[in-house]
Amino acid sequence: MLEGLPSPFQFETHQLLDERPSRINRELDRAATQCRSAESLLLIYYFGHARRVPDGLAFVHRGPSKQTRESLTFQSMFYRVRAGDPSSALFVLDCCYAGAAGKHVAELPQNRYCLIACTTASTRALWENRGDTPIGVFTSTLLDGFFNPAAAVSNVDDRITAESLFSFVRTKRWI
Repeated sequence: MLEGLPSPFQFETHQLLDERPSRINRELDRAATQCRSAESLLLIYYFGHARRVPDGLAFVHRGPSKQTRESLTFQSMFYRVRAGDPSSALFVLDCCYAGAAGKHVAELPQNRYCLIACTTASTRALWENRGDTPIGVFTSTLLDGFFNPAAAVSNVDDRITAESLFSFVRTKRWI
């Protein structure tokens, strides 16, 4: 959905579907460094499996074989992004225990980094199975807000801002 937007809203996207943590780390390093300019935003969106670990959150990825799994902690991802020094970064996490990542973002004194988590640190995410492509309920509602007039700032102002979008998401039922 984010690919092919009209100018001036265009940006470069990279999908890393079922990739191993080593490839994800290489792409994070490249993207964070590329987003150093003052007008650049690094958007990292994750939908998938995650688990709680003693220091927060770990994303679960495929391993070297189909029977194995590897983890990538949010903490290590976050510090890699910070090392690349992007002008700003937004993490959108639609996974179980996503709120466990919040303590790392909250440690920063500047408002250059932001986290949008679909769940608290102790709850699991809801998802819908739509055939071969499952989607998180949070993601589905968020995407709906981009096209739904109810997500606009007001009846007379049809702009959709971050604030109006998340007000819209909050009004949805999360059964």
